[in-house]
Amino acid sequence: MGHIPILRESGPQLRQQSHHFGQIRAPMAPDTASQQGLLVSHLDRLLSSREYPKTICPSEVPRALSAAELRTIGATDWRDLMPEVREMLQDRRRRGQVEILQKGSLVPDDVNVCDLKGPIRARKIKE
Repeated sequence: MGHIPILRESGPQLRQQSHHFGQIRAPMAPDTASQQGLLVSHLDRLLSSREYPKTICPSEVPRALSAAELRTIGATDWRDLMPEVREMLQDRRRRGQVEILQKGSLVPDDVNVCDLKGPIRARKIKE
C-alpha cells in the first residue's frame, strides 16, 4: 500500500516525511494544494450534511473521492489519505470548529488526533 507524503518545514528547506516509519524523502508528491483542496471540499460537505450531535467517520472523506480524484492526487487507495484527514481534523479542532470523539466520549484537547489509535468520529461544534 502506498502513502502520500506530507510537506514538513525544516529550517529554510522543505522536506517530506513519510507516515511509514518516519522516513525522510525528497519532494516528489503531487500538488499538495490540489490534494488539500479535494479533501477540504469533501470534509466541509460531510460536516455540513450532519447536524449536531451527528458525527462523521474520518474515512468518509477520502472514500468520497472518485478513482479519478485519487489518481489526480497520486493516491492508490483512500487509506493512503487518512493521516492527512486526521491532521485536517486536528487543525479544525484547534480552531474550535469540530469535536473529536472516541468510543462515544470527547477526546481531551491536549490529545493530538494524529496520535490516537483506533476509530474516531468528528462533528461540528454545537452552534
